[in-house]
Amino acid sequence: MKFADKMKLYRRQKEWTQQDVAERLLISRKTISSWENGRSYPDIFMLVQISDLYHVSLDDLLREDHEMINNYKEEHTMNKRVDKIFVLCYFLNIIGAVVIVLKPILPLLSNYLPKPVFTIISFVIVSSFIIAVCKIKLEK
Repeated sequence: MKFADKMKLYRRQKEWTQQDVAERLLISRKTISSWENGRSYPDIFMLVQISDLYHVSLDDLLREDHEMINNYKEEHTMNKRVDKIFVLCYFLNIIGAVVIVLKPILPLLSNYLPKPVFTIISFVIVSSFIIAVCKIKLEK
């Protein structure tokens, strides 16, 4: 039985409306409707609250719904990618900040540093900005 069907079944066994469940979980009725129609899934923290509310184990809630499990796997994979992008962006921002701090000194160093160094520094700053924008889009 799919998660959506289990949500409906457990709610009906308690003779609750979607609004009753929503109030107990402190979420909107539309969210409950979305779960019961299989349009979306709750996050892991909400699953624990649902399990407690209906007095069923998480295993009972999740078992047999391979679509939901695959959804969580995809979400986990996406989160890992976003984390990697965040770390990369973080380090590029540090490099960019160092460059900005050293910018007044760079003209003095231009006699000693080859021209490609300035190109690399510019690339780092632009890349940092692009990665930050990509991260923001991925999180949406």
